[in-house]
Amino acid sequence: MVISKAARDEYESVRFFYHSMTDALEGTKYHPKWQKDIYPAQEDLRDAIDKGELYIGRVGDRIAAAMVLNQQYNPEYEDIVWTMPLDRSEFMVIHMLGVHSDFAGRVDFELFELVL
Repeated sequence: MVISKAARDEYESVRFFYHSMTDALEGTKYHPKWQKDIYPAQEDLRDAIDKGELYIGRVGDRIAAAMVLNQQYNPEYEDIVWTMPLDRSEFMVIHMLGVHSDFAGRVDFELFELVL
C-alpha cells in the first residue's frame, strides 16, 4: 500500500471512494453511519485536500483507504491524561478514517510506503 497526500485532481476519486466504502458497509455492524456528501462533506474533502491533510492509501491503482491527518481535536482531549506529555505541535489526530471493505482485515500488505 502506498500512502500519499491526495492531489486536487483526485477529489472525485476520493469522493467516490468514500461513497463506495459507505455503500459496501451498508447493513453491516461496521457501517460508520456516514451519509454521502453529508459526512464526509464535499467541502470538507476539498478543504482537506487543499490544506494537504487528506491522505489516501492505494493498492495498485485503487484507493483502499483514506483519512485526514491534522492537529485539530475536540476540546475534551484537553481533559485526558495521556501516557506521554506532548505539546499540541507534537501530535496528529486522524479524522474520517475509512478502509474499503474489500481491503479490511488484510494483513498481506508487505510494504507500506509513505510518500510526502
